[in-house]
Amino acid sequence: MTEPARPSAEMTGGVPSREANGARIRRRRREEARFQLYGRLAVLTALAALAVLVVSIALTARTAFWQNRVTLDVTLAESAVDPSGKRDPEEIRFSGDVIGPTYEALGRVLAAGGTSPLPQRFAPDVEALVTDLATTPLLKQVVADPGLIGKTIRIRVPINDDIDLYLKGAGFKAQRMRGDAAATLILTAPDTGGAAVRIPPAPPEAAESGEPGEEPGEEPGLAAGVAPEPSAITGGTVPDVAGEAEGRAIILFEGDALRNFMGQLRAEIAREIAIREQETGRLDQLVTAGTGGGTGVGTEAERLGIAARIELLRQESALLQAGIDPAASAGSNTLALGDDRPSLMIGLRGGVVKAERVSETRIEGIIVKPFTDAPALDAAVETGEYWLLTIALPQNQRKLSDATIVYAGALRDQGIIKAGFNTGFFTRADSREPELAGILAGLIGSFFTILVCMVAAAPLAIGAAIYLEEFAPKNRVTDFIEVNINNLAAVPAIVYGLLGAAVFLDFLGRRVGIPNLAPGLPLVAGLVLALRTLPTIIIASRAALKSVPPSIREAALGIGASKMQAVFHHVLPLAAPGVLTGAIIGMAGALGESAPLILIGMQAFVSQAPTGIDSGATVLPVLIYSWSDHPERAFAPLTSATIIVLLVFLVLMNGLAAFVRRRFERRW
Repeated sequence: MTEPARPSAEMTGGVPSREANGARIRRRRREEARFQLYGRLAVLTALAALAVLVVSIALTARTAFWQNRVTLDVTLAESAVDPSGKRDPEEIRFSGDVIGPTYEALGRVLAAGGTSPLPQRFAPDVEALVTDLATTPLLKQVVADPGLIGKTIRIRVPINDDIDLYLKGAGFKAQRMRGDAAATLILTAPDTGGAAVRIPPAPPEAAESGEPGEEPGEEPGLAAGVAPEPSAITGGTVPDVAGEAEGRAIILFEGDALRNFMGQLRAEIAREIAIREQETGRLDQLVTAGTGGGTGVGTEAERLGIAARIELLRQESALLQAGIDPAASAGSNTLALGDDRPSLMIGLRGGVVKAERVSETRIEGIIVKPFTDAPALDAAVETGEYWLLTIALPQNQRKLSDATIVYAGALRDQGIIKAGFNTGFFTRADSREPELAGILAGLIGSFFTILVCMVAAAPLAIGAAIYLEEFAPKNRVTDFIEVNINNLAAVPAIVYGLLGAAVFLDFLGRRVGIPNLAPGLPLVAGLVLALRTLPTIIIASRAALKSVPPSIREAALGIGASKMQAVFHHVLPLAAPGVLTGAIIGMAGALGESAPLILIGMQAFVSQAPTGIDSGATVLPVLIYSWSDHPERAFAPLTSATIIVLLVFLVLMNGLAAFVRRRFERRW
């Protein structure tokens, strides 16, 4: 016989003991607490991912909502704007030049207060400040009122997008610091072939009276090792303004004011030398393997070509080494700053010098911006009276030249370039120039598209939901329809784009010949999105109708109402909040669609805002897609800013849906 089971220590008379019950309860509570912890972690993870997404988009978009603009007084010379003098608006529209007077105004502002106009060779650097399309509104203003020709008017136009990014600190980095050592400025006269010649500031009265004192060429404070040439000195006066503007300058520093810059420059050159030495060694091995019967180069021509390359690399290494090794360069400790080197500029006496050769105590370079204090050009420059601007990125690796950067900084320091809210982002259509691009065409196009979608989808979807839920018999046909509606809600949006292109564009538009069914129109886009939105609204509307208690229907029928009266007078008003919520959410989903619209030819570039549902347009999602693939760096902030605008609309629409549901919904 089998022995009966003995009660365990946790059992008392076959009943779990108090300790066992307590242990099970504690274990169950731990499991519940662990489950709640997992839920909280999941929510926090989702919120963290959302926060990272929103913050990253906001940080990228922050520079798109404000823009730097330049304010100029432009003289509309007749020779440029209307050469024929006929004041014909059409002729002015096609042949009038307003960008030339704009560039002249920029040059006058930059040279204002200087001893000379800007050198002509820097004209392209001035023109890089403003694109020609930025003056299109000015040309339209002159076309509308030819009486402005010959007058001076004030304009405010956006600056070039690359300069705008630079001034916002979103481009390459430039470091500007005040001078920490005293310095002396020496001019180089234009007829000396680049020799450094000191121009003394002899008082005019001494030069005119011819008083004895100093022998010609014995100038106080002359730089050591610099021999004056009589051809460069005329009675101890400053050279003519044209020569000074086109000339060069030397700045001598007391102490190692440029030690850090020189250290960085030598380190960069050393890295280039190491790269060339590695390449030389690799090519040497390749040639050695080929001559020894290995797997190197095959033909004699290939070996000769590689040998020439090796010799070129060795020559480049020697030249670079001479720049950082005083012994290799006959004691010279000066480095040349070409376009492939970091840039150094010094600003003093109202002018700017771009360094072309530099050492720890000396800068020799070209005068980019004329000086404004010509009578005291050779006076000592005290500490803090000048500034140094260094740009680590070489000039040949960026779009902006050193002169353009200098001019942009000067205009900003004068208050001529100012930053303000970028209203044009909301009031302009698309443009090839980032500083002139806006989302107006996308906003209006999205409005027309959603309007067509709502008019086409909402009545049809709500009517279908009412019929299927309230009137349709329950049989296999209705079951088949319901299953397919649920399946259509999960179909990718791009499939609806293919369907719309085949039905609306190819069949109805091209074969049947129905007008206004052409690619890129809000009418076609709205119809395609209506197909995409129909299943969503039908499912939401049926759920809202189903939530109304059956007692409402029975009561209406009990007092003599017909089936239609019971549905439309009693059931539908009570289900309206849910129906409207489904419709709004469906429209919000349609607002963010881009794939089906691209397939039906919705234009990515629209230079003018659409005027109706039958005019070419774009929408915000397509605009985002277009700008995100643009090679111009300045379009990246615009893309993020457009995403934020689209998110704001989506949040508002979903918030409206939540408000309608909470405000009018009745709980049963």
